[in-house]
Amino acid sequence: MFRRIAYEQEGAFLDDLSPRTEPGCRARKLELRLRPTRKEQLFKIDIIKNLFHLLEVPPEPHEPLLEKNLSYLAAQTPLFQELSSKDFLCIYIPILSYDWDSEVTPKVAKWMFEEFCKEPLPETSPTFLFFFAVVFEEEDADLVQEIRLTVETSQHIFPLPELDKVNKRDIRRWFSVYHQLTPSSETRDQLLATHFGPGQDPVDMEIVELNLRKIIDQFNNTYIQ
Repeated sequence: MFRRIAYEQEGAFLDDLSPRTEPGCRARKLELRLRPTRKEQLFKIDIIKNLFHLLEVPPEPHEPLLEKNLSYLAAQTPLFQELSSKDFLCIYIPILSYDWDSEVTPKVAKWMFEEFCKEPLPETSPTFLFFFAVVFEEEDADLVQEIRLTVETSQHIFPLPELDKVNKRDIRRWFSVYHQLTPSSETRDQLLATHFGPGQDPVDMEIVELNLRKIIDQFNNTYIQ
């Protein structure tokens, strides 16, 4: 979902229909890798330190980091030399369900939006889009409900739909868009059966992503040398 929104911002999905079209903007996609912690201050520092690294600013000379904010970091990063106010910085922040803390995690998210991101950015700054993703297993029903309530009561977080299983019809639609991969309906049906199973049962998003990547890699290795 994170990557799809980023690509849509820059019109990347139009490339297949109009390959000569220049994108109206750029969307830089970055991902935070946080270390699990249930200590609020360490959690905040880890987020700031990761953001410094992602924006290519060494954090050590700028300590204490808790005194810094996004506006300060925006003034330091060299990335803005290649991005403009019409561009986007899309930052993905995954949190595993095992690391979710009912008390600490919502507090840190609130701090990030109300304090760390509070000051206005320079007019030449690209737009920042932060994506918080809680990765949970299907059996985590209580956690899912807790997260829903947290999001619903937040003033700063806008929920995106959860990733459900993918219908075979949607996979067929994907093949019809990228028809180079399946020049005939027979080829398409063979790929569907091989990678996504017979019948019409929906398929887990994770399996769809992995197998479509295999299909694309196989096509590239065969036809693009």
